[in-house]
Amino acid sequence: MAEKEVGSKNPMIDVIESGLQGIHSTTNVLAFIFRKVIWDINIDAPTWYKLLNDWQIMLSKSEMTQKQLASDRGNTIRRLAKDKLQWSGFMLGLHILQIEKVDIEMVFHRNDTILTTVKVTVPIVRKSKPKPINK
Repeated sequence: MAEKEVGSKNPMIDVIESGLQGIHSTTNVLAFIFRKVIWDINIDAPTWYKLLNDWQIMLSKSEMTQKQLASDRGNTIRRLAKDKLQWSGFMLGLHILQIEKVDIEMVFHRNDTILTTVKVTVPIVRKSKPKPINK
């Protein structure tokens, strides 16, 4: 695993290497879920870099300049490492992790009674099919 740098250029590495402490350091539901997924599917620093590079290769096939690509990469990394993650950032993170779809189930309670359960499958939109991950 890559040696942890203080103030590293990729704050996601700090999140990944902080393990369970990093997962529980946020109160934002989407940031918690994203970090828990990273933990559960065993994403380490080298795998994160590979996924990020695969995502950037896909982006490079668009009409973005090299400067735009570099800027987008840096902004995306910072966005995903924050303790507050919005839906669009969450979905982008799942896209980078090469997740294809998410099944979401919410159970609503009142007075210890289940009122309703809502289930939905959300596809993760891609512009092209990524290569399989090889650690």
